Amino acid sequence: MNAGIRAGANRASAAVDALGPVAGTYLLILALRSPTTIDVGGLGPIDFGSPFYLYAGSAFGPGGLRARVGRHLRIAGRSHWHVDYLRQAAEPRRVWYSTVDVRLECAWADAASALPGVSPVPRFGASDCRCRSHLFAAARLPGIAEFRRRLEASWTASIRSAFGPSATVRLFELRL
Repeated sequence: MNAGIRAGANRASAAVDALGPVAGTYLLILALRSPTTIDVGGLGPIDFGSPFYLYAGSAFGPGGLRARVGRHLRIAGRSHWHVDYLRQAAEPRRVWYSTVDVRLECAWADAASALPGVSPVPRFGASDCRCRSHLFAAARLPGIAEFRRRLEASWTASIRSAFGPSATVRLFELRL
């Protein structure tokens, strides 16, 4: 591993360590190295050609955000989640996250789908819910403020009742 890659990996590792073992929801933003086709487990072969991909996930298991995001930043030896397959060909650029202890993964996927210029990768990351997808192809890197607006606009009545009618979500960003 060359010194530049090692330094970048060390910065990412330090940033993830700072997350702590708290539960939360995240949006992983990946940059594709070059167009490719990947066999994504049960989904079969998928063509990836957009420069960026946005993946909505949650971390409510042991180790919380630190463990889950940390796994996504490393290229896993064995692919467990759909996003593990994509990580073989894409580099993490940003992680947006919230430490709210409420499962908001589907709301985040809905907000990501409403961003301009994105399109869903059907069924990707959504095998355990009714969402169309939790992965979205994007022609450009979106901004966190734009995502926050889409997220708050897409909140359902049940989310509003949990947080209150005028609640906002506090988002954080890791730049990798």
